Amino acid sequence: MATISRRSFLQRAAGIGAVGALGMADLGMLQRAAWAQEVPRPVGMAMHVHSSFSEGNASMLAQAYQAQLNDVDVLWWTDHDWRMSGHGYRQVVHFSGLTESENLHGKLTWNISRSGSLASSNAAISSARYSAADPVGTTSLRLNATSSGTSLATIRATANAAGSRENLRSSLAGQSIVVDVFPETVGPNAFLEIRVELSDQPLSGGRSAGTYSIAYRIGGPDAPGTRRISGRDGFIGLSAPSGAWSTVTLTPGSDMALLWPDLIAGDSSMREISFSAGSQGQAPSVAYVDYLRFQRAPGDQPLVNQRQIMQALAVRYPDIQQHQGLEVSFYDHHINWFGSGFSLPNYGNLPLKPSGGGDAAAPELAGRIHQVGGLSSLNHPFGSGGGGLKSQSAQDSTRRALATKLIGNRAYGVDIIEAGYASREGIGVGGHLALWDAMSRNAIFLTGTGVNDSHGGPWKSQKNTFLTWAWSPDVSEDSLVEALAAGRIWFAEASWRGMLDLLVDGVAPMGSASVSGLSSRSLTIMATGVPSGGTVRLIRGPADLAGPNAPDPGTTVTSYPASQFAGGSLTVPVATATSAYVRVEVVDSTGRLKASSNPVWLLRAAPPGGIPDARTVG
Repeated sequence: MATISRRSFLQRAAGIGAVGALGMADLGMLQRAAWAQEVPRPVGMAMHVHSSFSEGNASMLAQAYQAQLNDVDVLWWTDHDWRMSGHGYRQVVHFSGLTESENLHGKLTWNISRSGSLASSNAAISSARYSAADPVGTTSLRLNATSSGTSLATIRATANAAGSRENLRSSLAGQSIVVDVFPETVGPNAFLEIRVELSDQPLSGGRSAGTYSIAYRIGGPDAPGTRRISGRDGFIGLSAPSGAWSTVTLTPGSDMALLWPDLIAGDSSMREISFSAGSQGQAPSVAYVDYLRFQRAPGDQPLVNQRQIMQALAVRYPDIQQHQGLEVSFYDHHINWFGSGFSLPNYGNLPLKPSGGGDAAAPELAGRIHQVGGLSSLNHPFGSGGGGLKSQSAQDSTRRALATKLIGNRAYGVDIIEAGYASREGIGVGGHLALWDAMSRNAIFLTGTGVNDSHGGPWKSQKNTFLTWAWSPDVSEDSLVEALAAGRIWFAEASWRGMLDLLVDGVAPMGSASVSGLSSRSLTIMATGVPSGGTVRLIRGPADLAGPNAPDPGTTVTSYPASQFAGGSLTVPVATATSAYVRVEVVDSTGRLKASSNPVWLLRAAPPGGIPDARTVG
């Protein structure tokens, strides 16, 4: 059948045209959804997206552009909490060595690189000169370069914070960079450069998409006070006396707005900072740098800064509704916070890399989120790493071990689990779905979502491309939180534009839990846009509360060809002599998962922990 586009569905759903598109029975199915009194609206959501307030290369503007390309209705910003607050972020560099530690917050290393043809060059820690302003330092970084010809050549020292959780990569909104400099030998053909690499931005102002940078130079061809751009590279001339120490203060976020006014001020991270000596025409360049500080304005509020950027984005992308969330990710278990009432946690004097504590912190956080009416999501449950897929036996072993743990602790009390991952921490989508099914088997009522967890780059080219769809009357935060709590959700690859829904006996919608003594129930499956040659797979599993000693989901699969959904829906019986849960998947002709619904539980009796109010069939 021809795919019914989401936009066409929305245009027709309000009138009788929707009946012709989906069939009267299907329209009635949607109207009888337990939590809504009107035909709900399919809302496409990017549920887990990072920006310039996290460590990746994405700006908020670049991510909003990707959301538009992928026809997304709602963009949830879920930046890392401890990165937004700057917990454990480096505050000062004394240049005591090319590798330097700061309190409990890890190591910083300066990587040395060269470009062009150099007759001589060196970058080293020197005791010959140091800034008197540095309260503890007796050394500085000395850079010298002399080109061997007329072309520019440089030696560069680039900060590498990989040994400290990339604790330099923070938002430039409200940030200042202060450094003491001693330009010994500079001139029109010799300079000291401080370069700040910024976040990626989309195509704008006739410039290509990609990474931006600002180079602050003392000496060189640009007179002090000069501001110029060359595409995505900005150059600013600084004034500093030769042969003496002086302090320069840089505000890249503000400078970015002056250099490229078509971008959004402050919507960038300090992706990288480096110092270099540049020379051309065989002119010697010699300079020292010391006492590097990273400062934020008193009372700076990152969540407020982000909301201000959201307001600017809303003007440019009025069709995309933005909601502010948070990824609480200081400990091993990362939990997204959806809904109002959140704030940035205070981790006090804890080290940058805490040992343990995650198993205790996760349920405490989930409880706190519930107290303010929010929802919590267990993110990438197998871990936050990447890499290739493990062997199937290794995946199964890892999955069973995690399922045993999560069944035992009731998944930390969270409401949502990220189930739609093509690959994460070596586990494929089958392992993620099986883990989620094991929770459903034990009446741990979790809404499954699909995510890309994008930190930057084109979404369609990333390994994980899942988006989440909600049956919701509108795009407001309250309505979407309600839909998530009720399980009125399906997730799908970004390229798939069909729709999924379930209804049992005309009263129990997808996401709900229905208690009945019937030995057979009638399940209506709505599935549009099933690929030619593809199938809809009915996944049935026992809801027998098997406990942690039975970590496998125990599911069976019944497949229906695409041709059986020519009318948009199919009604089939489900055996319920014993308690069960069911959900459906859409796969293409190669067996690749395109989409999955959330389950509906068909129970003989209420489980000992009861059924959440949002999932109860009235």
